[in-house]
Parts: sequence; C-alpha cells; structure tokens
Amino acid sequence: MIKRIALFLVLFAASPAWADKVLYCQDELATGIIYKDGSWKRSFFSPERYTVKVKGNFERLEISGQNYNYFECSKTVAENVKSCVARSKTNSSILGGFSFLINTKSLRFNFARMSSHGYVAGADRVGADTSIVTAGTCTEF
Repeated sequence: MIKRIALFLVLFAASPAWADKVLYCQDELATGIIYKDGSWKRSFFSPERYTVKVKGNFERLEISGQNYNYFECSKTVAENVKSCVARSKTNSSILGGFSFLINTKSLRFNFARMSSHGYVAGADRVGADTSIVTAGTCTEF
C-alpha cells in the first residue's frame, strides 16, 4: 500500500504539468502615453520587476504588486503563446485593458495596462491615468 501511495505521488503530485511555478519577470522596454504640457504625449516609463505565480500549465497567473485579482489565460494562434486577461475574484468580470501575453517556452512577455480613466475617458488633465505597454523576459525561480 505504501508503495502505491509513493508511486502516485511520484507520477501525479510531482508532475511538472500539474505543478505551479514562480517566475521573476523584468521589463526591458516600457512606453506609453501621459498628459503633459496641455496634450497627450508618448512617454517612457521606468522598467519594473514582477513576481508571477503560474497556476497549472499557464492557465492562470497572479502578478505581484498589481491591483488586479488574477489573470486567466488561453491559447493563441501563435505556438507556445498564452494571452492572459485580468479578472476580478469577486465576480470573475474582465478588468478591461489589462493583459499579459507570454511565450511559455522563451518566457518573453508583453504586459499592457490600458487605462479606461485617462485618454479614452477624455480626462485631459495632468495626473490622469496613463496607459503603459512593456516587454521583457521572465526567469524561473
């Protein structure tokens, strides 16, 4: 009986297909728009770092330091690429404008944070929400 339990643990519990993993992600490029000097302008932003908890085989992500609850991922037409959208834990609604695109093999990513409270909303004022797109690479812990 103990051998069967041990075999189960080796085959299923420790299987990489089922195991969660943690990624350390670093922006290499960061750009977006900002309201400055009376108009919207292209702007460069400081690169950021993220800790990303990957659930299963990139079905769900949790990104540290972000105000979203989680990202739900699905396949794309590109090989090894998953598209992840931010969702609310409360009611599973999509938190519009926030997406994380990742190549599950190379771990290169694009992270888009499009604000619905800035340019799109007509909030033409200093301090309005900005929209940012970053690109970078993750490494596995």
